[in-house]
Amino acid sequence: MHPVQMGGNVNISDHPTVTKSALEDSVHILTIYPSNEDKCDLLTFFFNIRQKIKDKLAERCDKVKHVKWYLNVHVEFSRETNEGEVDNTHPYFKSGTYILLSKNDIRDDDINEAFQKQFKSFDEYIARGSGWTLKQVMFMELQTIQFRPIGSGEDIIEFDDYSKQMRVPFVIYCDFEAFARPLDTCYPNSTQSSSTATVNYDACGYGYQVVCENERHSGPCHLQRTICM
Repeated sequence: MHPVQMGGNVNISDHPTVTKSALEDSVHILTIYPSNEDKCDLLTFFFNIRQKIKDKLAERCDKVKHVKWYLNVHVEFSRETNEGEVDNTHPYFKSGTYILLSKNDIRDDDINEAFQKQFKSFDEYIARGSGWTLKQVMFMELQTIQFRPIGSGEDIIEFDDYSKQMRVPFVIYCDFEAFARPLDTCYPNSTQSSSTATVNYDACGYGYQVVCENERHSGPCHLQRTICM
């Protein structure tokens, strides 16, 4: 068992936050810092910031309409070395990515799943037998980015060369082979622009195959080889 306090439903609202944004606020990061009461208990920290995360997701949906979001928790681990010194490391654990088309799509199940994925990665890190123990939770990041789905009214993406995206019924693969034979030549005049042929290519074979989406019209590979002297 690792020495991390498990559980605890201490309802703490005093969690300092910092926000950053970029690209005209289409990218937004909310950083939530733990309180003294939950900085050493990851599960309690999760429980206490749940409503803050839901409120921010709703706020982002109101502002930019559609968003993709994920969570990223940073922690500090420590362990004692064989020499009696203390090592520290600062890993982070990321959730999966979720999509919201409106604030009505905010689901407790998604937030729970995000927390569970983070805690599973956290627990696996400790269970590897490396000797690391949790020293403190450093902060949680809620990262959101504006999302424009295809076909959502004014957010429709149009393509000019759509015909190039259309599927073709068949394709022909072909290849030509040749021998490169050196040519006797002389150096060009260095005072004039010119090109000099140094080899001559003698065709010695080819191959092709027709492939169709209807297998009845596909054919075998045809090869033709000649001997060049």
